[in-house]
Amino acid sequence: MNCTENLLRRRALDSTHGWTKTNVDGKHGRVIALGNNVNCNGEVMENMKIKDDLLNFLEKYKVDNYEINRIETDYTRGYELIINENEYNTLVEVFRTTKIF
Repeated sequence: MNCTENLLRRRALDSTHGWTKTNVDGKHGRVIALGNNVNCNGEVMENMKIKDDLLNFLEKYKVDNYEINRIETDYTRGYELIINENEYNTLVEVFRTTKIF
């Protein structure tokens, strides 16, 4: 399991409320942003694998209803993944019943 999948899984299972809830245009879902913030030298490092890791994760768990947006500001570089609430709940159940090796 790569580190992106591990982060997604841990946040869904180990936190009280899971991924951040969103309600855009009456559509309930979850959003999680992954990336890097500016460091103490004013530099923003970028992990070029995040989008590919997210796409592999979505394919692995057969998530079809999602949106991936690029985040690029003076202070942050990364991506946000948005999935609907039903897909999220299905993922959480799969995570709960799947052993990690």
